[in-house]
Amino acid sequence: MAISKIQSESINLADTFAFTGTVTGAGESNAPYFRVYRNGSSNVGSSASYTTITFETEVYDSANAFDTSTHRWTPQVAGKYFIYGCVTLYASASSLRYADTRIVSTGTGDARAGVDFSNNYAYSCKPTVCEIITLNGSDQYVSLSARGYAGGSNVDVEAGSGNTYFGGFLLSTS
Repeated sequence: MAISKIQSESINLADTFAFTGTVTGAGESNAPYFRVYRNGSSNVGSSASYTTITFETEVYDSANAFDTSTHRWTPQVAGKYFIYGCVTLYASASSLRYADTRIVSTGTGDARAGVDFSNNYAYSCKPTVCEIITLNGSDQYVSLSARGYAGGSNVDVEAGSGNTYFGGFLLSTS
């Protein structure tokens, strides 16, 4: 039976509906989106100051908006974005004392995740951070930075798609 007109008092919203046509206006696309990762090892130094993480391998970038020269993503569409990142940091001889990963944003939102080992030093850790950030789409960007301290020894960044990565996607344009 085809229904040509639905009135609000005749539809049960608890029912399950099977649509055979195209449903429009039911949600938004999550584009633009991106995911990149660090392909080679690098170093954040020993001074415990933040270093921008360089990413040279794009897994996907729907708007071609990730700049591999500045390591920033400028989404081109204004909205609220879910941004995430992870940096695997390690130091020789289990000397890692603390490590942080930070989302740097020129929009509204910023986030940091860290581990403080106090007197129990570690070889490596994987601080992962996420945040919902509002970006205007045209000139506001996000990047990922990290820092670590190992008592004067260098702290290194481990490479690989599952170790050091950065990404995000559109949640809403409103």
